[in-house]
Amino acid sequence: MKRILCMTLMTVLAAGAFGNSPAEARDVPEILKSEDFRKLGLASFPWMKVTQSPRAAAMGDAFTAVSNDINAIFSNPAGLVHLKRFGYQLSHTRWLVDTGFYSGAFAYRTGWGVLGASVLNYDVGDMPVRTIFNPEGTGEMIKGGGTSVGLAYAFHATDKLGLGVRVVYISETLHVDDMTSLVLDAGTHFYTGFRSSRIALAMRNFGPDTKVLAEDQKFLMPMNFDIGVAMELFGQMDEPNYLTVSFASSYQVDYEQRWQIGSELWLSNAVALRAGYKFNHDLETYSFGAGFKGNFGDRTVLVDVAYTNVGELLDAPIRFSIGGAF
Repeated sequence: MKRILCMTLMTVLAAGAFGNSPAEARDVPEILKSEDFRKLGLASFPWMKVTQSPRAAAMGDAFTAVSNDINAIFSNPAGLVHLKRFGYQLSHTRWLVDTGFYSGAFAYRTGWGVLGASVLNYDVGDMPVRTIFNPEGTGEMIKGGGTSVGLAYAFHATDKLGLGVRVVYISETLHVDDMTSLVLDAGTHFYTGFRSSRIALAMRNFGPDTKVLAEDQKFLMPMNFDIGVAMELFGQMDEPNYLTVSFASSYQVDYEQRWQIGSELWLSNAVALRAGYKFNHDLETYSFGAGFKGNFGDRTVLVDVAYTNVGELLDAPIRFSIGGAF
């Protein structure tokens, strides 16, 4: 039964990664099919695509095949199978234009797999209502933001293949209007047998189209289809010193194909240095960051920080997290 589930999920994910997207399958106007048109604005809940993990962000989001800790719950739930017992993380992202993200996650290994939960809050703050006659504000404030809550499950289908899913409830508020939806994440994480190389596929934010406000026009969910490969160039993950390199390709329904490369160097099993680069992104280019690990008996505490370059016009996003495992 597990073998059938494995083959079915990998086939579905591969079809999503390499086949036509839902946007291409619909009757889309010719202008939207133009190579010069990047399909911007076709998806709702765009904040769901923002990376929550400082570790992943520092590696340029080339994290699909690297996912091997609690950070996997946001990028590739199949990576949760690598948790030995219990993992947790709290993080904050200083995002663009004075907005921010707060997220938390935990996961626990049971006798039949790994169970996890995640929560995310997108805070845009209150904005004053401005009009032609009241350019300084009318006194009324516009409230906005979003929240998501997810439940994840991952298990080893074989000794080399991990499978995982996450069901996410999303809620978004824009002034007096609310919008909700339910989406699904699914992923695979496979060790090839060649040294430490692994291949991973992940599908995120798969769900039904939504209506924004009271408009009749429907918008796609911000679906991603990612494929990634990773391997240690020297050392192994169970050694004090090792270097991991990774590559990922991401297809998004409201953008063109994107590519990311990343690396992570661990020194003395205490300090991690990370760097990455994103290709075909409007703003984000290079990124870097660091991680610090403290071992206290059978308990581990992790602190991660990441910086992402977005050019000179905007303040660069800064991500910070604290987590651990025991």
